[in-house]
Amino acid sequence: MRFRTAGLIVGLLLFIVFSMMIYFVSSITELVESESKDLLNSGESVRIAQQIRWQLLAHNRNAFLFHLQKSPEYREAKGNQQIAIRKLVEDIEDYVSGDEEKALFEKVESNVDAYIKKRNEIENQSISPTEKYLLASQFLDDAMVKVDQLISINKKQMRELAKEIDQQNRRVRNLVSVLSAIGLIVGLGLFYFLSRYLLGPVSKLSRMVQSYRKGEFLEHVDINGFSEFKNLGNAFNSMALELEARRKDQLGFISSVAHDLRNPLNSISMAADVIADDSDEGEKGLAEIISRQTRRLDGLVGDLLDTTRIEAGRMVLKKRRSNIVECVADSVELYRSASSKHQIHFAKPDEPVYCEFDESRLSQVFNNLISNAIKYSPDGGNIEIRVLNESHDFVKITFADNGIGIGAAELESVFRPFNRSKNSKDAIPGIGLGLSSSRKLVEAHRGTLTVNSQIGKGSVFEVTLPFSYRIELNQFEAKGSSQSSFL
Repeated sequence: MRFRTAGLIVGLLLFIVFSMMIYFVSSITELVESESKDLLNSGESVRIAQQIRWQLLAHNRNAFLFHLQKSPEYREAKGNQQIAIRKLVEDIEDYVSGDEEKALFEKVESNVDAYIKKRNEIENQSISPTEKYLLASQFLDDAMVKVDQLISINKKQMRELAKEIDQQNRRVRNLVSVLSAIGLIVGLGLFYFLSRYLLGPVSKLSRMVQSYRKGEFLEHVDINGFSEFKNLGNAFNSMALELEARRKDQLGFISSVAHDLRNPLNSISMAADVIADDSDEGEKGLAEIISRQTRRLDGLVGDLLDTTRIEAGRMVLKKRRSNIVECVADSVELYRSASSKHQIHFAKPDEPVYCEFDESRLSQVFNNLISNAIKYSPDGGNIEIRVLNESHDFVKITFADNGIGIGAAELESVFRPFNRSKNSKDAIPGIGLGLSSSRKLVEAHRGTLTVNSQIGKGSVFEVTLPFSYRIELNQFEAKGSSQSSFL
């Protein structure tokens, strides 16, 4: 049998089965929806009637207290409650159905009006507050009786409707069970075909797309099945290779520019030193400023070169046993006075936390995260940095700010090289390598770097680093061993 013929037969069987299912289920569902609507109306009628009951009692009480104490507060309260009672009576009319309920509603409306009218009539009569209360209570009791009867009728309707809906639901479940069994038998015939020629290629393409979102462009996937899937897989493979080549070109360009900047910076630094040696005090001050800023630029160029090496996988890590708390504290102190608009708060455990790490590289990570927290909080605010030693397996360092935040769709892509949040790339300068290189450095230490963020509420970056071992300060050997590894 040809594939097209088999597909038509199976499709026809599925169409018949599901058409029957849709017809019967929709018929019963329509009935259930109608009964559910009636049930909701009855429930809403009960709720409003109970509110009318409460408002009537409160109105009579406040009227009595007003006549007793002459307080404007009680006058205002009973006036508001009278308005609320009339509004509730108007609202409950929308949920009244059936001749019996309509007749009872008319009596409720009439008795409520009679009570309010009586209350208004005796307002200025020269009788005691107690006598006024007793006179009004006679009309109030009549209204309350009718309201209670209305509540009773609606509760009875709710019980009957709930019972009917339960019966309809059982019918639907039984019908769906039978039709589902038939559909399952028919569907099993498609399983092998779908898994081999559709689900398999789609799953591979999905993994490929996820790999692309994470910036892993070198993964190559062979797609089998229909030619459309093969062509799509080949297109993705070509795109991944092209993106990886473009990334290498970008890194090479940045590295080349950074190297080219080094020579003029060195010349400027040497010239500044010569001027400082052969000049008067005023010129020496200017020369020192030039020299200091040149060293700062040279440091930035060095960081840029380090970043390109990290992205290219050519960075050497020199690990040693050290207190991670001190490393974080050094970065905090470096940026504590960087901005007058930001307050940096640092929380740390009382005892040292020892890990095996490259101090200079993790300092680069911590500096980048603190710098980002300041940079992406342009209006200022608090930056909270915590070292959490709550696990026997790892230490956690969090960097929280209340800045502009990152959209949920971009939480993973911000770690891709040359990728920046759409929310900030036009307003805040950068090239999009800081977070990418930071994650690579943390992962080289067998740790993780993640982020949680919301637009307008700030971000929380979390670094976790495993313990290779843990020792107390008085047992720590000052010299420690060194270890190097390549990214």
